[in-house]
Amino acid sequence: MEVKLKRYILNTPVLTTYGLYRFSSIDVEEAKRIAKDAISAVGHKGTAEALSILLGIDVKVNRIEVFMEPGDVAVVFRIKKRLPEGVVLDTEDTLKMPYELGKLERIE
Repeated sequence: MEVKLKRYILNTPVLTTYGLYRFSSIDVEEAKRIAKDAISAVGHKGTAEALSILLGIDVKVNRIEVFMEPGDVAVVFRIKKRLPEGVVLDTEDTLKMPYELGKLERIE
């Protein structure tokens, strides 16, 4: 029986369940490749719109819980600065923040 591996788009590098993970920096081109047909788990409108611009795809706001299985992979949009409590960024403010793209892989 073939297991279908899942791809996600996340707005934070979160370990979704116990297991062994690898988190690495990636460029926009690799992020675009992984994000194609991926499930969005981006919970904020400004971040979803910013990712839509960066990745050239329609990233929907989708406040779902993700439980990655071994072999699953996610594009992660990581703001490199701690935001004050309660701050919600719009698209423009999100893109002005220092950020990086990462690939989160569940190994086992």
